[in-house]
Amino acid sequence: MIEFFNTQVDNFSQLHPGYAGPLKDGEAMAKASVVFDAGKFSWDRADFQRVAKSERYDLTDALYMTATYRPFYRRHVNAGKKLNSMVYQLPKVYPDAGTENLTICVTGAGARVPFSVLATDRMTDLELFINPVFCFPQYIYNEPNTGPESATGLFGSHETFGAAQNPGSR
Repeated sequence: MIEFFNTQVDNFSQLHPGYAGPLKDGEAMAKASVVFDAGKFSWDRADFQRVAKSERYDLTDALYMTATYRPFYRRHVNAGKKLNSMVYQLPKVYPDAGTENLTICVTGAGARVPFSVLATDRMTDLELFINPVFCFPQYIYNEPNTGPESATGLFGSHETFGAAQNPGSR
């Protein structure tokens, strides 16, 4: 995926060497010049802007992990912040692939399925039960990639609960 994107950046740079015009025009030119192949890359607006600015992706931009896609069904995902247009609060819940965290997921009001709840130790799909879910993680990491010592508990701050809520002390 990253290699394919970088190839598209190189192609754009060859078609429009040294482009320094308005970003909106560059974005439109990028849309016209890239190859749309959903099996290789899923494009969004930020990606077209990156192509126009000749920004390349690197393997360090990726965050590979296993996620719960549907109840009892897991998928491999790339949850890298730069490679996804909307990660919301996920970096605070799962800052890296090795993070241990339990999450309770429940259906919301008006869902097509009856009230459902599932606890998982993996990142979850927003529509875990066909409809959107509310997720309540055991730990919230204050700064992404800072380690478990910065985690706060589900019902309070790290200072309130002390070492008992520190995932590293389990």
